Amino acid sequence: MNTPLAGAPRGGDRMRIQVLNDSGAVIPRGTPVSMGLDGTDDGLAVKLPSGLTTDLATTFFLGITTDTIPIGGYGDVVSFGIHKNAILLRATRASDTSNWAGSTSMAKGALLSLDTVNNCFSTAAGSAAFASTDATTFYGNRLAFAFLASDVASFNSTLSTATTNGTALTVTARVFVKAL
Repeated sequence: MNTPLAGAPRGGDRMRIQVLNDSGAVIPRGTPVSMGLDGTDDGLAVKLPSGLTTDLATTFFLGITTDTIPIGGYGDVVSFGIHKNAILLRATRASDTSNWAGSTSMAKGALLSLDTVNNCFSTAAGSAAFASTDATTFYGNRLAFAFLASDVASFNSTLSTATTNGTALTVTARVFVKAL
């Protein structure tokens, strides 16, 4: 990790960790990654969330890539602090020919969790209220790993022919990540 020992940079402190791409695919900038922990390069090697089970991807979450990391290449991830280009899932559709349904804006502070299918963040499930007498169980690997640091604008419905192919619509968003 590297962070200043005294004083803070103008953009705020960030904890950055050097990693090795062990996913077998190029990892784009802004993608959340998890430690591989497969006995080789433990603590250095990372994988895409889709390369692990949901439990392992969330338990071993390490941070968000700062740049595109080639297969077998080295790069950095932000494990704590602001990341200006995290990939966020906005919508899905059934097929390439389906229209995109519009979406409302997302407010700063919305909690984010890993989307292990699309290798990005998605909004975390809504909060639940509990009475002081309720017994609850919390699982460490089901926490929100980041939250929106800026609002994300709404978008209108779009015809399938007006967009690119695919069934997941993503945007980049400014987030505060807290993997540590």
